Amino acid sequence: MRFPLASLKSVRFSVRPGYGTVGRNCVVKENHFLVKVVEMDLYYYDVTIIHEVTSKKVTRDIINQLRNLYRASHLGNLRVAHDGRMTIYTAEELSYISKDFIIELAENDTGEGESRVAGTVKEV
Repeated sequence: MRFPLASLKSVRFSVRPGYGTVGRNCVVKENHFLVKVVEMDLYYYDVTIIHEVTSKKVTRDIINQLRNLYRASHLGNLRVAHDGRMTIYTAEELSYISKDFIIELAENDTGEGESRVAGTVKEV
């Protein structure tokens, strides 16, 4: 619901009794940093992993393997950023709209011995 500005000026909110009178002062550290972003396009790709993956670590390992194995041949030597889930970003457009990949994970990655994982990278 939208109110005209005149009606908002006449509204007074209640003051909380005792607000700021109990407790002690402390230093609060912020978890952020300034980022200077150059005006440019980012390309967003959805990653579909065919096998069920419930671990974020395994997902991260799959994306890292994708980067390592296919950077020169299929990713155009581009740096690929990963959001920790099922999305990758590039600064330039890839040469395809959708592509299937096979990734082999070692025993320590999946805990089940060596396994093959199939997936698709698709432009969104």
